[in-house]
Amino acid sequence: MRISIRQITMLFFLFLAGTAYAQAQQSQTDPIRILFVGNSYTYVNDLPAVLSGMSKQDKQSRPIETKTLAFSGASLEQHWTKKDVQQALQEQKWDYVVLQEHSMLPVKNPEFMYKYARLIDAEVKKHGAKTILYLTWARQNDPAMQAKLDKAYTTLADELGALLAPVGQAWQTALAEKPQPSLFLPDGSHPSFTGSYIGASVFYSLIYGKMPPQPTAAESKRLEKANAAELQQAAWKAVQSLSPALRTSPDKAMHASAQ
Repeated sequence: MRISIRQITMLFFLFLAGTAYAQAQQSQTDPIRILFVGNSYTYVNDLPAVLSGMSKQDKQSRPIETKTLAFSGASLEQHWTKKDVQQALQEQKWDYVVLQEHSMLPVKNPEFMYKYARLIDAEVKKHGAKTILYLTWARQNDPAMQAKLDKAYTTLADELGALLAPVGQAWQTALAEKPQPSLFLPDGSHPSFTGSYIGASVFYSLIYGKMPPQPTAAESKRLEKANAAELQQAAWKAVQSLSPALRTSPDKAMHASAQ
């Protein structure tokens, strides 16, 4: 039996359509891969692992997988010079790259922060990922510092077209509650587990567009009698207060959650 050119062409297009459908189905079940770049504000209490655990507990069709590049006191300039971010971008495909600057640099020298954030963001975009800026919190003895952090990170996010994780703003809301949750370690700078839990809740709300699930029994014990629902609400409120450009990825497939 002879097959006509028309039939061959039709079979070819059916093959392409089937391949495209299979790829689309796979993209809806692939993990969301997030690279965290920062310092002890990221690795104390392992915020990335808390976030990943939330996605699995909530049975998201695209759970979160993370990798952390962080060392004590690190700045974005040090990460850029070390080339660990560039190497990680070359070795694996990432959906998001979270940038967390040294806690005081956005206040003391925002232009220096901007310089290296721009360089890293250009590499992130080159590899098809999206930058998320990790807006941190004010020191316990200097709450007025939050406004300066907000300005520095928001200005940068607007310039880069990046998403913004307003963790510091969520902390500010939570600290206004009575009784006040214990978010700081005794040094007045680093986060307690409760502080990191709020941070993970902010990232969850930003990425999936919904509040995270209830904490596990083990997490509840570490929340130091804080009200988990109030912590999650503070995170959700902070994310929802952002302009749409700072909290909505243009890639709907990447941003979608299992509803």
